Amino acid sequence: MDFLSYQKQKNDFLSMPVGYREVAKNEIVAVGESHFSIGNTTIELSPMVDFDKLVNINQSQTQLASSAYGQRGVTSLRNFFGQAATNPNERIVLVGDLKSRTVTRAMGTNKHLITPQTFFDFADFFMDSNNYEPHSVEYRGNGDEVSILMKPTTPEYMAFAKDDEFLANGLCLHWNPVEISLSNYYERLVCANGQVQRIENRMAQVRSVMPEEVGTFLSLGKSNGIVKANIDKMLRHARLAINTQASVRELGLGARMLSKVGVEQNDIEQIIPFERTKGQYAQAGYNTDANGMSMAMSEFTMWQLFNIITSFATHNNVWSENDIRRTTLMQQGMDLLCRERDIKHYNNIYAV
Repeated sequence: MDFLSYQKQKNDFLSMPVGYREVAKNEIVAVGESHFSIGNTTIELSPMVDFDKLVNINQSQTQLASSAYGQRGVTSLRNFFGQAATNPNERIVLVGDLKSRTVTRAMGTNKHLITPQTFFDFADFFMDSNNYEPHSVEYRGNGDEVSILMKPTTPEYMAFAKDDEFLANGLCLHWNPVEISLSNYYERLVCANGQVQRIENRMAQVRSVMPEEVGTFLSLGKSNGIVKANIDKMLRHARLAINTQASVRELGLGARMLSKVGVEQNDIEQIIPFERTKGQYAQAGYNTDANGMSMAMSEFTMWQLFNIITSFATHNNVWSENDIRRTTLMQQGMDLLCRERDIKHYNNIYAV
C-alpha cells in the first residue's frame, strides 16, 4: 500500500457516520422486553446484547420477577438495578446498526472515548517512530472497529517447516472506541497465485492515549524482544501441532469459533465435522462430555485444524475483503494453537 492509498482509506473511514454512543448506565431506561429509551430516543437491543449482565442482574432474579409480575415486573427490576448504577465512572459504549437503530454490542469503559481521529494520529506517530509503513486498513461497516497492518522497513522472514516461510515481524494496531491493541502478525504465502494467510498474536492493549499508557506501545515497537518471544512461542506450538492429533473437544472449540462469527451450523459441520466425529464416538460407547472428548482423538492434526480455521478466515467469499471478522477469526485460531493442549491418553476409534 502506498502513502496515497493509505490516506484515502483513512479519510474514507473518518468520513463514515459514527455508529456508537457513550452513555451512563443509569441513562438507559427499560420500556419493554428488548426496547429501551435514552433521553428522547428509543432503541432496541439485539439478542447479542445482554442488558441484565450489564446491570448485574442474574437469571434467577428475572425468572422470579417474570413469574410474579410478568414482563412489567422484569422491566421494573431492570430499571431499579440500572438506576442504582449512579457511579459516574459506570459508563458503557453502545454500538448500533444505523439503519435499523438496533444496538448490536455494548462495551464497558472507565476512561474517555478514543476517537477515530485520535487513533489514526497515534498510528501515524507510531509508524514514524518505529520505521514501519502501512500495509492495509481494515474496518467494520458500523465504523466501530478498524485495524492498521504495518510492515517494517526491514522485514524478517522465518519458517514453520520446510517450504513454509512467513513474515515474522509485522505489527497491527487495532481500534475500537474504548481500546487500542497492538499485535504481532505473521503472514504466510499459502497459494501459488500469491494469496497470503495472516496470523495475529496480541501483545498489549491500552484504554486511553495518555502518555503513561501509550509509552508501553512505543517501547514494544522499538524493541524486538517481545516480538521474538512471540515468534518463538508460536513456532514451538506450530511444531507440536504438526506432529500431534487434535482432540474431538478441540474440534468443538474450533467449531464454536466459527459459530461466534456468524457461520451457519450446516456450513460449520462441512468445515469442521465436530458433531459427526462426536457421534461416532457415542456410537462406539464412549463418554461424550467435555472430559471424554478431550481424550478422544480426531482425524485431524492440530496443525490441520488450525489451517482449516485460518484458511476460512482468509479465503471465504462470504465476507467482504476488509471484514473485521477475518482478523477476529485469525486471532482466535492463534489462541487455539497456543492454548494448553488436550494431549493425554487418547481414545482412538480410527486405530486399526
